[in-house]
Amino acid sequence: MSNQVQTRRSRLANDLSLNVLKTMDLFEIIAHSFVSKKALSMVQSLRLPIRSVQIKLDEDTEIALNFENRCIVFELTIRKQMASLNALPVKVKTWKDTTMDTLNDDDTRNQAVTMSNYGMTLGEWIQHLCSISENEIPLEVQFWTEDMQLDIQSLRNIFPKLRQVCVIFSLDGTNENEIIYAENLMRAFLSDAQNVHLYFVPLHFSLQHVGMANLKELKINSRSNLNYDFLFTLNVDNCEICSKSDQMPPLRDLNRFFKLWIKGSNPRLKELLIDCDTEIVPDWNVLLKGLRAEEVEAEGSKKYIIINCRGIRAQIEVKHTETSASVTFIVSK
Repeated sequence: MSNQVQTRRSRLANDLSLNVLKTMDLFEIIAHSFVSKKALSMVQSLRLPIRSVQIKLDEDTEIALNFENRCIVFELTIRKQMASLNALPVKVKTWKDTTMDTLNDDDTRNQAVTMSNYGMTLGEWIQHLCSISENEIPLEVQFWTEDMQLDIQSLRNIFPKLRQVCVIFSLDGTNENEIIYAENLMRAFLSDAQNVHLYFVPLHFSLQHVGMANLKELKINSRSNLNYDFLFTLNVDNCEICSKSDQMPPLRDLNRFFKLWIKGSNPRLKELLIDCDTEIVPDWNVLLKGLRAEEVEAEGSKKYIIINCRGIRAQIEVKHTETSASVTFIVSK
């Protein structure tokens, strides 16, 4: 048999296999990618419409492939004492249609399917599932500092250009080791990150270097008081701060922040939201002192317009309810 005939038969077989793959369910297609390198290559050639990938790194690591109207989640369990990207998962479960927030073993409509670990390490599982789509897709990784602290250089090798970083601190008090680990994570990934989300941020975690990064979005959630000095060197497009500490940031500091904006500081900033759980009604006069703000009509809140040295207008909205107070700053387009 000539090489030309063999090539034609091989192409025909590949075409038939691709046509069969196209008729299969998304989960079945993804499961087929584990059969061999050739199978993975064929699945990659389909360019599955994966819109984003979410990865939650703890002892039950979860990897979610998000499609337009569907989410397929893989849960990989490793022994905590063996926490490493080189560890073999002792159990692999997957949900065919759910989200990371709604995983439920008792859901009879969407029961988990147990899979083989295929002899692949945790790191290999992450790389495999992230490679299924040949397109460059948004990737979000959640680092849980309490449950599992992985080698940062190994993480850099797996995620060379991580666009969205989420760090979740311990809810029941953060120790010094967690803070150091989180700061090292920021140093490793900030240069490529576009979005950073920080949850349960402790008082002693430094926000200065995070706020100075060229970010599109910075979200901070805290249950303790924060040091708001980082606002003065903020270099992001959008910043959102939600605090459960029952204390607003010092209004004199916010007043100074707005005065510096009027003089030309924080030129990238498009929107700043600060929201705190507090029953105390803030003295908004302290916030507005010397800003030459023009009050505009508003329902349920107070709104003011300020103008900076470049003639750019911005709106400050202040609001207080029975349980919370907020300041929203939006720069006009």
